[in-house]
Amino acid sequence: MINVSLLSQKHEIVEAILEIMGYSPTDYYKIKRDIFLFNYSFDNPLDALSFIKKLYSSYLSVFINRYFITDSQTNKLNDILRLPMGFLRVVVFPKSLEKEILETLEKNNVKLSPIKFDWVLFIVNLKGEYYYGLFPKEYFVRKKEFRTISRAYYKIVEAIDRFKIPINLEWKALDIGAAPGSWSDYLSQKLKLVVAVDPAELKIKRENIIHIKKKIEDSFEDLDKYKPFNLVTCDMNQDPREVAKILLKLSPFLNNPSYMIMTIKLIYKGKRAKERLIKETLDILKEKYKVIGIKKLVANHEELTVALKYET
Repeated sequence: MINVSLLSQKHEIVEAILEIMGYSPTDYYKIKRDIFLFNYSFDNPLDALSFIKKLYSSYLSVFINRYFITDSQTNKLNDILRLPMGFLRVVVFPKSLEKEILETLEKNNVKLSPIKFDWVLFIVNLKGEYYYGLFPKEYFVRKKEFRTISRAYYKIVEAIDRFKIPINLEWKALDIGAAPGSWSDYLSQKLKLVVAVDPAELKIKRENIIHIKKKIEDSFEDLDKYKPFNLVTCDMNQDPREVAKILLKLSPFLNNPSYMIMTIKLIYKGKRAKERLIKETLDILKEKYKVIGIKKLVANHEELTVALKYET
């Protein structure tokens, strides 16, 4: 009988298991920061090893989603080489594959530069699968001369780009929970009209920004004057399930078709609690809206961003 009982504080045990699995322990130093406890018994050593492999594979998937930004998946490195590229800064995980991947990129005439780069390419290899994402330098390096109301400005810029929202100058947007005004600031430069709803003050004033100083629940009569909206954005800092219920009530004010971008605040700590929160939020939204995608943006921290489409 083999008893498996691990605490990640016991680094030597974790490292031994990772070594058995063929991974370099130094590649997974962040795993050791988390408290990870389980206790099971097995009659066969191979069963114990299989269990540990499955457990850590699942855990590493969460690790990758948390610390790396990837959009696509393939089992062929050549698929990544077909991406349109300028000068690249490349981030590889695990680190032990970095030399091999960089040499492959160079052989295929990919221009690499860790300092003067145009794009950042993330490549993650997990169990033979490559997870990758190619993102412009602007997502990571902010121009010093360019000042914004808050860092949330970059969140909406990235969301519009990565979800391929087809905005144009004739659109009208409804920005919920708008204060201090970063999202309204960006949208007002791209769209015809922005209706910003928030009882707090905005730090931005433009002719095409209308500020309704109320909670969204109390604003429906005001919204009627400006409908239909082509885009709804929402970065409210509260339980996303309650936010989703509010968004369902907005369908009478929407153009057909129209789009939504919503931040899902991960208000719980545990993995299962977060997964349940995300699922319950999406289940509510799906009553009226189609989920285009859900991503962890570069600008996201303890949150995810979801894009939706309304079409009847």
